[in-house]
Amino acid sequence: MSIQAALKYELANGTNVSAITTRVYPAGDIPQRAARPYVTYIVIADMPVGHQGGRSGLTATSFQIDAWSDTEKAAAELQMAVRDDLVPSGVPFRGNMGDPGDPVVVRLAKESPADEDWFPPDDGSDRPLFRGTSHFEIWNTG
Repeated sequence: MSIQAALKYELANGTNVSAITTRVYPAGDIPQRAARPYVTYIVIADMPVGHQGGRSGLTATSFQIDAWSDTEKAAAELQMAVRDDLVPSGVPFRGNMGDPGDPVVVRLAKESPADEDWFPPDDGSDRPLFRGTSHFEIWNTG
């Protein structure tokens, strides 16, 4: 399973995110007029990890994960749910991701509050769109 597929699986099935939504999309593949709230993800960088002996067999994949909703509060809550599912103790998570589950290490690199990004409606409605952005680094055997 690719790390992107494993991440999508984790987000859609994680305890905290799935209590709010199971709509998780690659950033360039959001259905037109998608129901809110939803989560998007995109790979920012994919770097092989090496050490003095050469390649380690690991890849460090950086993801931007966005929580989208109708209100600033709802986007912030979804953003927190993403964080709590991926790094439950607030420190780097070591374990398995996906189904059947490949070994990974997940680290939260940066978060931007949901109140920093809002977008005026572009679908003829009066519903603005709010976004909370987080950056995660996932070391994997990808």
